Amino acid sequence: MPERDQAAAVFIELLLIMVSIAVVIFAVGLLFSGNGLPKLDDLGPAQMLVTPVCWVLAGALYRAFGTRLDGPPRPHEPAPAEEPRPSAAAAWREVAIHGLLAILGSTLIAQLVSLVGFEVAEQEGVKQITSGGFALRADLLFLALSAIVAAPLAEEWLFRGLFFRRLHAAGSLSAAFTLSAVLFALIHGNPAGFLIYAWLGVVFARVYLRTGRLWTAVAVHMTNNLVTLAILVFLPNLGEPPPDAQGENSSGQEEIVTSSRDEGLRGPGKPGRVRAPSTRSSAG
Repeated sequence: MPERDQAAAVFIELLLIMVSIAVVIFAVGLLFSGNGLPKLDDLGPAQMLVTPVCWVLAGALYRAFGTRLDGPPRPHEPAPAEEPRPSAAAAWREVAIHGLLAILGSTLIAQLVSLVGFEVAEQEGVKQITSGGFALRADLLFLALSAIVAAPLAEEWLFRGLFFRRLHAAGSLSAAFTLSAVLFALIHGNPAGFLIYAWLGVVFARVYLRTGRLWTAVAVHMTNNLVTLAILVFLPNLGEPPPDAQGENSSGQEEIVTSSRDEGLRGPGKPGRVRAPSTRSSAG
């Protein structure tokens, strides 16, 4: 495909997915602001599933736009040959490798970000839910369902299974990696955690590209969020300075830094402390 046509195709795909997301968010906002439906806050902990549902609806709309754009298949054209995919065992090895890349990479980026004075803050609601530790509570169960199951499924289908795949098919692998990662980071609404989310987006896309299986990207995404949520619940003080150090630094500054509801962890507020991986992408 000529460069000009390739750039036009990339621009159209970016426009279509952004319009799809905007339309769904606007429509859902109208529904919950009307008189016929309960307010979002009235849903209680179940409201954490609304965002993944929005990504599914946006994906359905984006897919419909893409089908209309592509037009019906031409029967006289031969189907493109599929590259051989790795075995199931090889695919699981890729999941393990990319799971480590996601966790270690986000931890390193969080530490580097802290060195230049930026704090990746966890959402207040998530801190409140996880601060109570493990218990069979509705809020924690819905957070886990959203972060570990719903969000990875919805986000990977939209950003890797549809957007990344269509950009790659348009002939621009670099645009596929860059734009899918950037848009994935932007929808989480955490500027300080932007690099973490972008890194995760690249890792998820890479495992999908290497295996040709979307479930591998979902599995890596789930693993990242499971590890981070487990740390938030069971090791809430990971990365915190000891009590005497806290006394020396009693300037009133907040010491909790995480990346927010689905890809972030409580981590160091100052250089020299090691940050944990991040979970923000799952629940928000």
